[in-house]
Amino acid sequence: RCSRATKSRALCAFYNSHSAPKLERAVLEYLGQFSDPELVQEHLAAAETQEIKSRESELEDVERALKDLEAQFTKHLDYLKRDILNEKEFVKANEACRSQVEGLQIRQDELDRWVEKQSGITSAAERLPGEIKTFLEDFQGMDVRRQKSHLQTLLKAAYVYGHDTIELEFRK
Repeated sequence: RCSRATKSRALCAFYNSHSAPKLERAVLEYLGQFSDPELVQEHLAAAETQEIKSRESELEDVERALKDLEAQFTKHLDYLKRDILNEKEFVKANEACRSQVEGLQIRQDELDRWVEKQSGITSAAERLPGEIKTFLEDFQGMDVRRQKSHLQTLLKAAYVYGHDTIELEFRK
């Protein structure tokens, strides 16, 4: 039963008479579902697919714009060499391009870092099922006090709604 409500009404105003073992079992079942690598990949894919596509598309657009600006600079340089443009006109023509290139390179660096971060997340997602599986195996062998202390490090709160819904809030 809820140990806080059993001790004092001041600690827990709502004595819902929830069975602690049932609650703990529900938490472990929820964590256990992430020991399946395919399920973890499905969760991540659903959450990240749209953002990954938009970022990759933006990165392609930035790279294309940088190539276009490079081609424009090369064209202006060719005009300078053929004396179609003088140096003043060349500088004026490339001034706008130069500021655009700087902004695009900054954005390209940001997108490259994001892509690298996502590859790190993917590798962590590949390791996650194994780590959860070993955690659950180790957890089953612990005494009750240690089990509860480990759950307290993972969970910030557990909210029980009715008799069939539990909402878990994990620590960051």
